Amino acid sequence: MKNAMNCTYADPETGKETPCPLRPVRRILSAALAVAVAICMWPAIAPSSAQAADYDEATARTLCANLAARFGAGGADGSITNDTFYAALALDELGFGSDVDADAILANMDGFEQTNGYALGAGTLAKYILALDAAGCDVTALPDQGTTRDLVAEMEALITTEGMPDVYSLVYILPVYSVAAGSDEMRDAVLEALLGYQITDTESSYYGLFGEVFSEGTDYEYWDYTVQTTAQAVLALAPFNDEFYEDGNEHSSDLRNAITSAYSAVGKAQTDDGGFYYSPDYGTDASDFDTSANALAAVVAYDALEHVVRTGGGSGSTDRVSPAVSYILGCADTDLAGFNAAGTWNETMSAAAAFYGLAVACDVDIAGALSINGAKVTLAQGTYTYSGKACTPAVRSVVLNGRTLQAGTDYTVAYAAGCTNV
Repeated sequence: MKNAMNCTYADPETGKETPCPLRPVRRILSAALAVAVAICMWPAIAPSSAQAADYDEATARTLCANLAARFGAGGADGSITNDTFYAALALDELGFGSDVDADAILANMDGFEQTNGYALGAGTLAKYILALDAAGCDVTALPDQGTTRDLVAEMEALITTEGMPDVYSLVYILPVYSVAAGSDEMRDAVLEALLGYQITDTESSYYGLFGEVFSEGTDYEYWDYTVQTTAQAVLALAPFNDEFYEDGNEHSSDLRNAITSAYSAVGKAQTDDGGFYYSPDYGTDASDFDTSANALAAVVAYDALEHVVRTGGGSGSTDRVSPAVSYILGCADTDLAGFNAAGTWNETMSAAAAFYGLAVACDVDIAGALSINGAKVTLAQGTYTYSGKACTPAVRSVVLNGRTLQAGTDYTVAYAAGCTNV
């Protein structure tokens, strides 16, 4: 259910109310920053220059670069969890999957039960699998604490033991089969189960939406069919649509129809400001940030498909993507390092989802986009006695957005010539 602040649901693995939510390290800022330290009386740090672009593209590029620094290895939120796995997908989408901290993800996965007080379920494990795959790991032969683990097989074993999960887990489990080898039989069972959570009655006001009915047949019956879950379902189904069509898979027709009607339902939820509302049950005039982040990615995924029935007068990118990007950018903080959208339950989780939406929607090259204005620079020595010679103190550290940059990799140091006069 959705509370006053954000989307939550009854976690199928614990029964608790839970927020609704999709390589060796290469430094993300390599060749992106040049720190020029000019020593006259005091050193100065020269910011890098961004490429010329129109307003939306320039803002998107800078925001994505800042989020990449934030969620990349060593960043303030670089220890990616199941709640922020979208950030790993975003980094990979932008060509920086090797900057995803795989060791931190693995440590978080291994410590999940101790941290949370309950065992890892199939849906949560699926998020870790997707994040580790984005980091370049072989999730079917993953070294971990002296053993080699097949995480896909472990996920399938959980499903076999505990039963088919609900829609809120299936939307993360199905995409695993698009990045790693598993049982085709289990994949098809997961697909069929997910399709079973969609409203297919064309007369229903929920037509095309994915969700679930809680306490069905009782006085407390509640229909939780939302645009956010539907967008996540589109992201889960899209990787299989064209493949199944071309292979003549028996599920192709059902899959294509499900994606088309789901996309239509998501499209109808776009508001005048470019964002998307959460559910028809919560009003259709106000955009929800988390829903909009997932919907943006879903629209892009749908638009990339070849074998779907196009409805609504055009492609997703023409009709919906640009306004949605503008909405997400409009919710960014003034420093373009995070978001301040009203009603966001968990900014870090929301920022990760928005980062992924922007990464798939915006054709941005973040190399060179990140200015070092605002970086904290610490020198080995700050004061000198005048000697008539240029002073060249070593730079001890450069910290940007909570991340300590690496000398020679993330930045270089240069000293201006002829600075000897007081």
